[in-house]
Amino acid sequence: MKFACISIDFDEITEYQAIHGIEASKTQLSVTQNCIENVRRLIYEENIPVTTFLTSQSLDYAYEGLKLEYSTGLTEAGNHSLNHRYDLGRLDYETIKKEIFGLHEQADSKGLKIKGFRSPGWHLSRNILKVIEELNYSYTSCMNPSTVYYLSKLLYIGFSFLKGVETSSVIHPPSDLLVHRPYFPDNKKPWKNSSKGKIVEIPMSTGSFPFILPFTGYFLFKFKKPSFFIPLTNDFAVFHLHGVDFLNENTREGQYLRGYEKVLGLPFAERFEILKRVINNLKSRGYVFMTLGNIEKEFRKTEK
Repeated sequence: MKFACISIDFDEITEYQAIHGIEASKTQLSVTQNCIENVRRLIYEENIPVTTFLTSQSLDYAYEGLKLEYSTGLTEAGNHSLNHRYDLGRLDYETIKKEIFGLHEQADSKGLKIKGFRSPGWHLSRNILKVIEELNYSYTSCMNPSTVYYLSKLLYIGFSFLKGVETSSVIHPPSDLLVHRPYFPDNKKPWKNSSKGKIVEIPMSTGSFPFILPFTGYFLFKFKKPSFFIPLTNDFAVFHLHGVDFLNENTREGQYLRGYEKVLGLPFAERFEILKRVINNLKSRGYVFMTLGNIEKEFRKTEK
């Protein structure tokens, strides 16, 4: 069987302000609150579950908007840390623990049972892995193995520096580029597989050669063709999307972020059709869409 997942990071306005160096808005804005209905539309129109990763600022909006879907299993909740620190993987153990445990406790108080984690900006460090094991999570989905993405990120950071714009974006070690399918991370070298590993890392997928595009909203809506989004590994297609990918461009939030988030230059109706075509192309090739938690379970079966 071949597996696929639509996972969505519910990052909030303050996270975009940090990465793009944008001045704070004078009015209260929320990406999550205003993209929920479009996420629900995808779930029901395409008959697929999704996995969502939450921060302290998006938790309440996601919980209220997807309460039914969380309770029925159509949506899975994941931990995206308390304050969405892009440099989380570089921080000390105690700070990382506060960030991850903090969000876990907030979600638990609402009855959301979390079993997976994704680090802001991607990357799985030794200290992150240690904290995840302490929480008895079963999976992470932190690695982004796309060379295309990292080259783009380097250019973005470079241009930001030249323009005098402060950005919280960071570059992670080249070893992150070595992982393209689920594996059991080694405690000391998390980019390596270990027979003693307890957690399953489910990395983002990249396209097949020669395109090798990361399965993110920016590249999906830029290149558009379903044929560009056939995974390199063939048996796992894991998309890392964001709430902003489901945001209508004419909302206050869409207008506020449009000059910074390129996906908002494309009308949501067009983005939605592109995503549906990609999903249906994968379905026609035998991929079964499920949550990351269920992919983790299926992977463990194959590795026994």
